[in-house]
Amino acid sequence: MIDTEKYEGHAQGEWTIEMNDTYDECAINAQDYGTIAQVFYRDHDKLFMATSRLIADAPLILAEYKRLRGLLDKIDDVVYYKNEKEGQVLPVEKPNLELLRDIMMSYVDEAYQIRGDEGRWIE
Repeated sequence: MIDTEKYEGHAQGEWTIEMNDTYDECAINAQDYGTIAQVFYRDHDKLFMATSRLIADAPLILAEYKRLRGLLDKIDDVVYYKNEKEGQVLPVEKPNLELLRDIMMSYVDEAYQIRGDEGRWIE
């Protein structure tokens, strides 16, 4: 798991790429912060552009990671329970599949189908 606390305080808002005239240098600009990084490369090629785009998309990637991490945490809460008395984490014998589906659907735009105990799809 990624320790996202080390990113706390990063420049908020949209990050954009601004290329120079010779396409061998670009600035990564953050909304309301100005230039936050510069990338230099000898040749204008796919590696340079892909790396620059990855840097510029860092806030989006971090937000998506946190969103999906939250989904996994909620799924764990539904599928597993902690037996405080015995100090164990045990699977729920029959997890509430409808609740699990609702949690998953709240995190994604697509509808999930989950197979129920009787082999039918829960929609």
